[in-house]
Amino acid sequence: MLKNFDVGSVRIHDVAFTTRSLTDYKGLTGVPPSRGNAISRPEQDGGVETPLGDQYVDPRIVTLEGEVWGASIDAVWADWDVIVQAFEAFVRGPVLCSWSFGSGTSRVVQGYARLLGEIDGPGSGDNIASLIRWQAQLRFADPRWYSSTLQSQSVGTPTSSGGMALPVVFPIAFGSGSSGGTMTATNSGRTRTWPQLVVAGPITNPVVANITSGRALYFSSLTLAAGQTLIIETNPLGPRAATVGGVSVIGSIDASRSAWWGLEVGANSLQFYGDGGYAAGTTLTESHRDAWLS
Repeated sequence: MLKNFDVGSVRIHDVAFTTRSLTDYKGLTGVPPSRGNAISRPEQDGGVETPLGDQYVDPRIVTLEGEVWGASIDAVWADWDVIVQAFEAFVRGPVLCSWSFGSGTSRVVQGYARLLGEIDGPGSGDNIASLIRWQAQLRFADPRWYSSTLQSQSVGTPTSSGGMALPVVFPIAFGSGSSGGTMTATNSGRTRTWPQLVVAGPITNPVVANITSGRALYFSSLTLAAGQTLIIETNPLGPRAATVGGVSVIGSIDASRSAWWGLEVGANSLQFYGDGGYAAGTTLTESHRDAWLS
């Protein structure tokens, strides 16, 4: 059962409400249609499925149906005006929608949506019955549901008393005489999620890697001074970006060695290092929300 639903800062549904509620919703649960190809088998029945890694999920379409009622026509229209104002915000761009199921303690998820078409609002007969029925359709470009809880943690660069063998081979194994440089980020959802990564200088040519997935971002010809920060947005729907002081430095990523990465389901071992220039304030901060497709 849907416990509550918020459009921006406006709660349009709550099980405790006595004057408005959602009467039906479609698309909030389940996985949206996936895109992929099945190649026909020559001279045989059936086909050959596209590899799983080439299957992608479409945007999520959510249909909401609701009612507003009350003791008088004026009271109903006042409540209806609150809902209309919430949906008017979609005209200016995506709006954060959040909701919870059941008791509200199991999972609270959220996503940004755009309004499709018009809000189908009150008809001529609604004035008589002091009842307004309405319908709206939302499109979530990112089909994932994200936890409302933002998880964040930081780690410093590695320090070692035993030196390092050359040439360096990724991933780097730091011996018992080392500390820092690695941390574990856990995605407790059921699908990959995309973290924000913030590197605080000083550091030369930082590297941020997900050892679990075997992917890393190598920055070359990039030196951060003390007080400078490199902000990396990994979500492809973000869009992806790497900036220092608001200026893009995405061109400093070594494309020949780098691959964008997200957090896989479960524990992810992350690694952070560079070519030197470290200080006590050199850190990597990772922030993410658990993600689900259904």
